[in-house]
Amino acid sequence: MASAAGAVVVVVDAPDDDDDELDAVFDLSELDEHATTAMSRMATETRRRRIAGPYCSAVRTRLTDLLEIEHPVMLAGMGGVSYHRLVAAVSDAGGFGCLGASVMGHEMMVEEIRAVRALTDKPFGVDLLTAAPGDMVRQVQSIIDEGGRVFVAGLGVPLDVITLCHDNNVLVVNMCGKVRHAVDAAAAGCDIVVAQGTEAGGHTGQIA
Repeated sequence: MASAAGAVVVVVDAPDDDDDELDAVFDLSELDEHATTAMSRMATETRRRRIAGPYCSAVRTRLTDLLEIEHPVMLAGMGGVSYHRLVAAVSDAGGFGCLGASVMGHEMMVEEIRAVRALTDKPFGVDLLTAAPGDMVRQVQSIIDEGGRVFVAGLGVPLDVITLCHDNNVLVVNMCGKVRHAVDAAAAGCDIVVAQGTEAGGHTGQIA
């Protein structure tokens, strides 16, 4: 039902035949501001109850089992975007948060990992670029020491640290833009291969 102002009311839970709500018929064009606000609150609460109900049951997949999460949703470890608050929020919501550490120095990465752990006890990962300059082994060791559950590598298969991660019960995810890269990642022992398109900042060339 649409009012003259263009507002739309969607009935999510239809009432029973004997429900008192059937006795109330609203003409939105005659509602005053307070009534409209009240209806807005009611609609919001109805949606909240519906979302919290059985219609939002967890979907179990190989990914959820492997990452020990409720929903098969992963936050991309976007450099300059995926900082501790966003990572913790995604993990707390049942997905998998991933810290975008590719643009961070070593000390900042450690601080951000600790900040994530201060906000949530749920699993999360850290994303670094294999081809970037720096001591990859040292960085990954810090991820392990600080409680990261997954190391996500972009721009190359992280051959130097796969064994290190597995020896410390840390999973390895590899971002791949070509089939041969995915084959190489799987052969090297990476636990998860992510098919990455050119939309990811153009990292992988003309692959969509």
